Amino acid sequence: MRKAGITALAIAATAAALGGAPAASAAEGTGTVTGVIWQDLNANGERDAGEPGLKGAYVGIDGLSSTYTRTEADGSYTITAPAGSGYRVHLADGLLSGYVWGPEVRGHSVFGHCTGKSLPIDLGAGEVVANANGGVVAPSFDFQPTGLTLSPAKDVYAVGDVVEVLGGIGHDGAGCYGTSAVLSLPDGVTKLDRLGDYLPFYATDKPNEVTGQPDGRRAGRHPFTLGARVVVDRPLDAAEFTLSTMWNDSFDPDHTNNSATTTLSAR
Repeated sequence: MRKAGITALAIAATAAALGGAPAASAAEGTGTVTGVIWQDLNANGERDAGEPGLKGAYVGIDGLSSTYTRTEADGSYTITAPAGSGYRVHLADGLLSGYVWGPEVRGHSVFGHCTGKSLPIDLGAGEVVANANGGVVAPSFDFQPTGLTLSPAKDVYAVGDVVEVLGGIGHDGAGCYGTSAVLSLPDGVTKLDRLGDYLPFYATDKPNEVTGQPDGRRAGRHPFTLGARVVVDRPLDAAEFTLSTMWNDSFDPDHTNNSATTTLSAR
């Protein structure tokens, strides 16, 4: 992160030349971080003409609760923190008033769009780290399965075959998010175990279901995966496996594409 800072020694020298005392931040061993949070209306990670600042966003040093502050009417903020290293500036999304973290673009928006945190910075006594800026976007995530496949792939399976069915749930939003999902299994197969990187939604799933909840947030190109390893119990004719979002998320503008189906036949 680019620093626009001045050292404690420089502050002291300037103050002495003017006949005054060093600045309080230098005397107390603190530094300052400044920036602006703005509404990234076109979700490109850069602040364009006409994109307003966001008032009331909550920004601070991750892990130092006393440093958090609200942004002003123009989106600007100033954080004062003890001198230290490895700090991450954090934009708290729980108080973003209907927005989520926008894309991260070097030199424009420093907050990770899946974490809301900057890269580590070092803050010296009397130093100013400027331009810790960040854009936020309106939450709109069209959740949809990215595919549902059977492995090994066969036109017709045999009774007793062990089959893996696996799919993913992604989105097309500019930010990061995740939604819960469920894989429904047909009669005629027995679930052996679950697959994928979704965490279980329920402590114990129904015999004909596998449920999942995300362990965090992801960009749309990195879907969460959910599946099962099953054994075929009896002959089947185009038995359906269905992967879908568990409910209609309020951030999803299109609920008609929230599920995917594949079929299995066995003799």
